[in-house]
Amino acid sequence: MDDNDWGLAFEFARYDDWNWELTVSASANGFCGVSTAYFSASDLVTFAEELTRYPLGHSVAIASGYGRVGEILDEHVGIVIQQVTELGQIAVVVHLAEADPQRLEARREVRLELLTTYERLRGFGQDVARALQGLETVATLSGELLI
Repeated sequence: MDDNDWGLAFEFARYDDWNWELTVSASANGFCGVSTAYFSASDLVTFAEELTRYPLGHSVAIASGYGRVGEILDEHVGIVIQQVTELGQIAVVVHLAEADPQRLEARREVRLELLTTYERLRGFGQDVARALQGLETVATLSGELLI
């Protein structure tokens, strides 16, 4: 299994003063997907801060899609990150779904898991923070399998 087969990328575009449009792409072992969703700036700042914590302590998650405040009824982008081994292997579970399918039964979506490390996760969190400051437009996370 090649670590280069795993990847996650966030592409940032400011929507307004309080929200960002985030295009997320992910690939793992031949599976891949792309979706776009809107996130509040405050949620993204908190997410970036949590990614740089060591140890994580609990799972870190962020999601968006259609719904009401505090309740996502139709998730377009969902990410859950947690430590999965005592050695510090990190699992990033990504759900990406088509926002407006012509038929709900034919919706395109993917769920995949990327394995990485604390060091790569920390760098990703720093890239997300820089993007929110307008210093970057893309943040990427690559995989790394611990032995």
